[in-house]
Amino acid sequence: ATGDVSFAKAAIELELDFIANNGGMYYGNCDVLTSSFRESAMYSCFYAMLNSPAGDSTAFMSMLKFIWQEAYWNCQPENEYRNHNVTAGQNTLILNACIYFPEFALNPEWVTVAAERYERMAEDLCFTDGDYIEGTSGYDVGVFDSFSKIYEQAASANIELTDKFRETYRKFAFALIAMSTPEKGQFQWGDGGASGNLRSNIKKAADLLDDDELLYYATDGKEGTPISFTSKLLPESKRASMRDNWTDNGVSAMMIGFSGRNHGHSF
Repeated sequence: ATGDVSFAKAAIELELDFIANNGGMYYGNCDVLTSSFRESAMYSCFYAMLNSPAGDSTAFMSMLKFIWQEAYWNCQPENEYRNHNVTAGQNTLILNACIYFPEFALNPEWVTVAAERYERMAEDLCFTDGDYIEGTSGYDVGVFDSFSKIYEQAASANIELTDKFRETYRKFAFALIAMSTPEKGQFQWGDGGASGNLRSNIKKAADLLDDDELLYYATDGKEGTPISFTSKLLPESKRASMRDNWTDNGVSAMMIGFSGRNHGHSF
């Protein structure tokens, strides 16, 4: 924004601090959470560097090797992370690799691994009633947005999603709106930060799924079809809600029938 290449150079140097001397990542000192954060940041920095005089050949090759090796490491079976919000970050990382680097998307083995990961992600992160597995608000919205990104961009990465993933994504959206406040936000529970406004998250899902009830929620009833329920029981996750209507001045309450789970502590 400033046109001062010193800022770009400083940013590139910060990114290079994550990279081992061999131009790749530290294989023996890696965890999926930090790996996912690093990889997503590296893409934007890498492509900005292509058009900047601040990037030299050493920085270019180091970043390229890093991106490739980190994606490769995360795709190995022994490094798969399951049953946790980090799963979504790891699977988004793999999707990004397929989108930004065609050699991944054109590799049948890589694409097969990615498709299988998304199938397991749907099984691991949501109950059969659509609710998220961890015991907190906030984290569920972040994972839901990862579902949206995967649903939206899988085709461009040559990845075919299964019916199970698509149906889980739909159930996930309805679980979120069922447990929301009248103002279309979240009740605060667990150690996550509750979202104050779910409209944009649900609008994305409504568009991708072509669902008129989700559209009704996201637009405060200005578009779409009225939602077919008010109160809702999610029997497997053991949460329930009661409400009198879907307007912002309505009344609703959420009930939790369990204790514990990741980030939930006790209630």
